[in-house]
Amino acid sequence: MSINLAYIYAQIDLADNMCIGVLTTTTNREGDPSYVEIDSLNEDYLGRYYINGAWYEDEEGTIPYIPAE
Repeated sequence: MSINLAYIYAQIDLADNMCIGVLTTTTNREGDPSYVEIDSLNEDYLGRYYINGAWYEDEEGTIPYIPAE
């Protein structure tokens, strides 16, 4: 019996907190600050900012980003 685990991540540029990629992988990257687990492979995260555990439209973290489902 084989179990296929898949993880979906937003890749974060730690220099400015911007999402620079989204990917699926079988590798759990928990604990790596350059990867944030997301619910679906949604390219709308690209160009958004992940600051203090929340998503934002702007680099200053003043306009919340709510991903479309």
